[in-house]
Amino acid sequence: MDYSILGLIGAFCLGYVFSNFIRKVMDKIADDESSKKVNDVYSNLLNNVHSDKTTFTSRINNTVSLETLIDGEGKVNVMYMMDKKDIAIFKNDNCIYTSNLVKPDLLDELITAIDIYHKTKIVDTVNMMGLIFSREEFEKKFNIRVEDMKKGMYAPMEVYDIDKMINEDEIDFDIDYILDRISEVGIENLTPDEKEFLDNYNSK
Repeated sequence: MDYSILGLIGAFCLGYVFSNFIRKVMDKIADDESSKKVNDVYSNLLNNVHSDKTTFTSRINNTVSLETLIDGEGKVNVMYMMDKKDIAIFKNDNCIYTSNLVKPDLLDELITAIDIYHKTKIVDTVNMMGLIFSREEFEKKFNIRVEDMKKGMYAPMEVYDIDKMINEDEIDFDIDYILDRISEVGIENLTPDEKEFLDNYNSK
């Protein structure tokens, strides 16, 4: 038996195992450094929320958008997905951080802080055709004041593109839809078509 060949094979195997071990250690160090950086950024964001250095910009459906300054990144947009309990950070429309590496307790604390400090604007919403907008976003996007809408100051068919969309789609109401609308806006704020449907339904 040639022990020199066995020695070479053993040395090769040992070298392979050692290089794999070193690579795993280096990957772990890189992952730890990446995780630390992400957690530092989200800690900075949490401090900004607590010290009132974040600005609410909009809510569309379950996505809340904030703006703030992050050390080393400058001005960023923060997207809080309420249904998924995730927070992503964007800069110039590029996602630069996601919350998948954030410690769960830090993420929970951040979500709670956003919910508390921005609650007034998060819950001040307008539901239009199943889409939820923050009041500010709705009024800016459609150039309509919600208070004026409630007072009936605009002619629905002539002024609003959104009303034209409703009429073009020829929505067929059902009683579940009407009941949902009543719970959202109150019976007095139903549209004329919705009220007519409800009157016809009640007279059956």
